[in-house]
Amino acid sequence: NVNREISSFRNLPATNNNSITTANGKFHGTPQTSTSSLSTVIPLSSPMSHYVSHLYFYPECVNFKHHNKGNQNARTIVIEVKLLSNDSNPDNVGMEAIYGDSTGPKLVTSKYSHVHYHNTRPYFIDEIKIRLPFESDSKYHLLVSFYHLKCEQKKKDEDGPLTLLARCTIPLFSSHEGIIKDGSYEIPLPLELQPGYMSRPTDPKLYVDSGKDVFSYRIKTISTIHPQDTNLALLFYSEKSDDDNTIKQHLISILNTHVEEIVEHLCPLFDLMFRVMCTRESVGLQISTFDVCLKIVEKVFYYSADKSYLESYVNYHFEHPPNPRIQLVDVLSAVWLKYIAMDATHYSLKYCWFFFRILYKSLSFNKECASKDFMNCIQIIILTIADQIVSILENNTSTRELALFANLNVAFFLRDLLNVCEPTPIFTIIRKYINALSFTPFKFNEVEIKVKFLKTICEHESFYQLNCPVQLDLDVNKVRELKVYFGQSHFLAGLVLNEVEHCLDQPPAIRGYMSAFLRELLWRHDMDNRYQSSETLARIAQFYFPLITILIDHNPLLFDSSVPIPEEERKSWLACFMFVLKNIDIKLLRSWWQIDAEKRKLGFLTLLVDSLKTFVYIGAEQLKKRGTILQSTINYKKDFLRKRNSVTQQTDQNEDTKAKKKKKKKKKKKKKVL
Repeated sequence: NVNREISSFRNLPATNNNSITTANGKFHGTPQTSTSSLSTVIPLSSPMSHYVSHLYFYPECVNFKHHNKGNQNARTIVIEVKLLSNDSNPDNVGMEAIYGDSTGPKLVTSKYSHVHYHNTRPYFIDEIKIRLPFESDSKYHLLVSFYHLKCEQKKKDEDGPLTLLARCTIPLFSSHEGIIKDGSYEIPLPLELQPGYMSRPTDPKLYVDSGKDVFSYRIKTISTIHPQDTNLALLFYSEKSDDDNTIKQHLISILNTHVEEIVEHLCPLFDLMFRVMCTRESVGLQISTFDVCLKIVEKVFYYSADKSYLESYVNYHFEHPPNPRIQLVDVLSAVWLKYIAMDATHYSLKYCWFFFRILYKSLSFNKECASKDFMNCIQIIILTIADQIVSILENNTSTRELALFANLNVAFFLRDLLNVCEPTPIFTIIRKYINALSFTPFKFNEVEIKVKFLKTICEHESFYQLNCPVQLDLDVNKVRELKVYFGQSHFLAGLVLNEVEHCLDQPPAIRGYMSAFLRELLWRHDMDNRYQSSETLARIAQFYFPLITILIDHNPLLFDSSVPIPEEERKSWLACFMFVLKNIDIKLLRSWWQIDAEKRKLGFLTLLVDSLKTFVYIGAEQLKKRGTILQSTINYKKDFLRKRNSVTQQTDQNEDTKAKKKKKKKKKKKKKVL
């Protein structure tokens, strides 16, 4: 596998001493003090990305020195290989499954080896490639026939140039082990085969050389559906069984399989487990299947050291199981919920992203809307994850990254669901999840995970449409609850402003983190090429209109000169205020001005004055001066670096010159000595 070999070299460290590179840099040889050693580069296994099912048959040696069948010659030997589906008659035409030569058809019914002239113990170098059948029936076998080739055929000879010496069968499948294992074999050769020959004769007289192992061969299989590992093979074959306990036992047994075998057959293995969940009614079998699937995900993750193999399966291979008894999204969410209830170690938290991606992909394939049961299960799962995140961040700092990673995966999943589901139930889950991320007392961790969650949700490409950009009218009652009124109409923006207001009474680190998030969010809106018209920007500013009253109500805390506040935070809040004020519809602003209290109007004017002082225009000349100073600083740095490089080069040249002079002196001394 060329790709597999190349990938192994890509995983080598970036800086590898004592090695040759393709770069033009100076080569550093092996130091004299070190000892040279050779190591074997073992390529990592990788999932088979396309269907393949081939068997390679290599005949090695046959011994006909003691051939005891009449007066037949056994010197010029040739082998014929056929693939048969039953043992009714050894003379039947083989299946068209053997790859032919380049000069003939692609697939043939039989293939002959090279001929060995006057050699009773020939060694073969042939490779016979066979397309394996899809089904694993124990009757499929290779029929290998050995012939003596007559070099000079007499006119009265009606038997043809080939004289049959012996035959043997090589079963391809076994009900106990699956496909034939790779490796070398030695077997005896029956002289003749009768119908029903798969049950071999026991009389040694019916074999070449009294039943000794006279024929040796080698087998190599490359197949995505017929694994070499016995546990995997039996699991694939047991899918047709009606006994749920048998499937459960084989599922558990594959956890003992080498991870390389699991990785190579990762795609069909995951497909099988998802089919089992959708087609079997046993809840115990479904939970066991989920548990095995989770552990397989963990094995593959640690084997590849990243998510590449798992993401490759989700993105390019996963397909919704055909003709399911129950939809995969429903059964997977229900089984996951039951598993979480039994999992007290947060085991599934690290790999929740994999099942989230599977659920989203399955929903994308399904034309029907998500069911209420699915939404209920997902809501409970996500709220349980929220409780686990809070528990980790409050009690265990060593797994903090795991909690942040799970929080992001929940955000990605809910953002994706907005593409394939009705937004109303998703909004409900988002609101409950935000409320569940509460710490006692209030901590920076709470702001961090909430901001990262909201930032991911608000990066949805249809953020504008999801906020329902309709024109709103104000009256006296609505002004009193301005934040609630706008929050109900513009859900996502309302969530952001709600968290902004909660953070304004917190220490500067928390306020600064939140102000930077809000400023970045508004900057994204302002730079989005889709929303550059004045009408669209006015609707976006309407989403955040309650920010004006929020900043007015907290004006003494944020903008009072007697209260110390970081300058960067001050600029962030006022920049957000100016974005809303710049783009808001003048009618909406006038309606608010006419209705709201005088105290807030005074606070509004105070914010305007603070904005003028903070963002005062210093004039074109001052800007040019600052630009000149900045450019001179850049030029100074460039000159300094150029001079330093020239000095370094000159030093290297001087050292090389000195080294050359020393070599010349040594040579002169050697000549004098000679």
